[in-house]
Amino acid sequence: MRRTAPCFRRVVASGPVSELPEPDGDPLVRAWDEVLAAWNDEGAHERAIALADALDRLGELGARYRSVRVGGGARAADAERYQQQILGRALGRMARTPRPDAAPKSRFEYVLYGVSATLLAAAVWSMLRSLGR
Repeated sequence: MRRTAPCFRRVVASGPVSELPEPDGDPLVRAWDEVLAAWNDEGAHERAIALADALDRLGELGARYRSVRVGGGARAADAERYQQQILGRALGRMARTPRPDAAPKSRFEYVLYGVSATLLAAAVWSMLRSLGR
């Protein structure tokens, strides 16, 4: 049996490389810290929203803006406006996401439809016959 280096085993055991934490921390947390430090800078908000969109983490950023909005204060109106921008991006992303095609109907489903139609026709025929008497 071949032995591997301990550091390699740790990476393999912890999952794919994309799931490993970045050495400098979470980029979305850093972007949010920049937003809080420069709240009046429109560019900081746009960069944070674009980053959250790229990372598919719009919900997390929206929750951060919601906490500012709920907290009230002077930033609440701005937080609501940015939250609406995040919602717009999320809805746009949903519209661009392809939906899976419906599975083709099986032969069994067609047989069930045929049996149902036959039973329905027999019931209608029986009702019409009883009305004619």
